[in-house]
Amino acid sequence: MKFISTAARAVVLVCFACSGAGAENAAGKGGGSQFDMPGILDPSTLGVKVLEDWHDVKGEPPTRQKLITIRVGELWDGQDYRIPVRMIVPADRKAKGFHLTGGHRLESIKRDARPRGADAELLKG
Repeated sequence: MKFISTAARAVVLVCFACSGAGAENAAGKGGGSQFDMPGILDPSTLGVKVLEDWHDVKGEPPTRQKLITIRVGELWDGQDYRIPVRMIVPADRKAKGFHLTGGHRLESIKRDARPRGADAELLKG
């Protein structure tokens, strides 16, 4: 569970950084922050929903994968904005870190990933 919280928190921070919010707002300066930083940093606000639990994926390298969605805000009052997160770890040992990507269509992130190139080499260790 700690890995989920760490990875999900990292995704939220990446989304925050890409949202166009300036460093002044992140630091609470510049006339009032439009973001609730304590809330953003609190993993209990992510509302993790498991779409696919950990499962083995054959290939080179073999991996274990899990697909979740996390709540990163509201589109409007009462309407959650959720993003999918696929976690991929080596099948035969613990992960030593994580790699975040973005820009996935929902249809493609629902399928098991087949890491290639540098991603596959990192998973091989």
